[in-house]
Amino acid sequence: MVKIRRCPKLFAFVIGVVCIASTVIAEVVVNEAMINEPGRATNLEWFELYVNSDQAVLMDGYQVIVDDATITFAPGCFLGPHEFLVICRKLVSTDGASFEGHWGDNSGVWGDTPSETAILTPIEATFSLVNKGGSIQLFHDGHLVSDVTWTEPGVDGVSLERVSAHSNSVEPSVDWEGSTPGVVNSVTPVGSDLALEDVSATNDDGTTILSFTLVNRGLEMFDETVLSLYYAADPSGTPGPWLDQFEIPSLSPGESFETNGEYVFDNMYVDLMAVLPADDRLRNNTRIFTAPASEFPPFRLSELMPKPAAGALGEWIEIINRLDVPYDLAGWCIGDYKEVELITATGIMVAPGQRVVLTRSAAAFTERYPVFDGLLIEPTSWSPLNDDFDTVRLVDGFSLEADRFAYDAVFDDDHTWCRGEEYARRNDWGRSGESGGSPGQANSVVFGDDARGLVLTVTPEVFSPDGDGHEDSVVITLDGPDTDQFELRIYDRQGRVVRHFDQGSFRRETYVWDGCSDGGKRLPIGIYILYCEIEGAGAVKKPIVIAR
Repeated sequence: MVKIRRCPKLFAFVIGVVCIASTVIAEVVVNEAMINEPGRATNLEWFELYVNSDQAVLMDGYQVIVDDATITFAPGCFLGPHEFLVICRKLVSTDGASFEGHWGDNSGVWGDTPSETAILTPIEATFSLVNKGGSIQLFHDGHLVSDVTWTEPGVDGVSLERVSAHSNSVEPSVDWEGSTPGVVNSVTPVGSDLALEDVSATNDDGTTILSFTLVNRGLEMFDETVLSLYYAADPSGTPGPWLDQFEIPSLSPGESFETNGEYVFDNMYVDLMAVLPADDRLRNNTRIFTAPASEFPPFRLSELMPKPAAGALGEWIEIINRLDVPYDLAGWCIGDYKEVELITATGIMVAPGQRVVLTRSAAAFTERYPVFDGLLIEPTSWSPLNDDFDTVRLVDGFSLEADRFAYDAVFDDDHTWCRGEEYARRNDWGRSGESGGSPGQANSVVFGDDARGLVLTVTPEVFSPDGDGHEDSVVITLDGPDTDQFELRIYDRQGRVVRHFDQGSFRRETYVWDGCSDGGKRLPIGIYILYCEIEGAGAVKKPIVIAR
């Protein structure tokens, strides 16, 4: 291991409330709801009840109403004092699309691990939670005693949690897994609670970059401490050899701290474990995670057809095994900046240097390329490629991004985007030398002004102009021919110009945007379109996202 650099950052953290619910705080309350399930498997929807009492509660007189569904309890059903009960759409399944498959160990059996037996066995029931709006109502002897109501879906895979049994407020979960079924809600305040909020692991040309975000979610000041980093000995939580430690300053309630380090690890992956000292909430003190090592990634993007002449069904993406050994595609996904889709449900071994074509329609691809004899895969789901701008991402089974390519224009006449084959140009993309590209074969690439006259670059594509000193602005870089006529401006999603830059005969190579309109007004979060047109070089559009 070689440590290169570590950089801390201190900033303020704001918690947002998404809805307010519950009519009466009773001895049993609707405590948590997974209304926007992870991915697309609606069987992963569930909600949770909590006994707000020091005594056991007989559930005979209780019923839950979810839209048109009514859920009752078996005669003589008791819940213990301060006990949690999860009610789910599917408890176990053979394909993992179940509560046990996602929040258990995915063995197809509930109760075969300590983490599963630690909570009350969930009840399976028939109901449906509508993302755009709905409610879960708990009645006792015909009287409404507790409910959770929502008017928007919130974040995919993040539940709504009641702040406490004595509170009417409901907030999105801040747990690192997105929810807390069967345990105390992550938004319920405790005295001492320093949370390891986020862990990010990326690879930059053989260097592993680890970033950690910590938040004081407790009610008390948290004194100076350290975050310890270990090699992970096993998945159960046993730390291996010590690797590093990070000094954490004193943090006031609600305050956050970022720190990061750079390392060089051998092999493809390394299993690591980050640990904070014990406090009043142990769940968010430890994270075991897989990080990319020096040989990562095994696959990379090679070529893509975003605008086939035959129509959208002809879209395809080529990836290549860059290793000198075979590698399995099991668990790998392809998609855009919004979501990714599983490439194959079964493992497929890819030979060293072999190219794999992923296509929206195998039939359409074969009709266009009848002599193709390489490895062709039609994923079950496909994220369509836009005809103007898009981002293609390749993600592994650990949700680590292996590669991405963002384009802001497409080529006509069935030309593809191709990656350079030579070592010096392995990170450069250009137009395919021939119509139809070269699926399954070495790329023939036309670079630079020979391919297109204008290159527009935005760094970063997503920024947060909130004044915290981190990604408060974007840098816009223009690469194109000199001209007397050009214009550069930004539109909102309604097509209105919100910011004009230079236009006419004077043009700089670099511009900076701070997220404000022409009048200096701070613009709301959302997607904006950067538009540039240079006479003789064409026009280019590129998305910019303002986040908070």
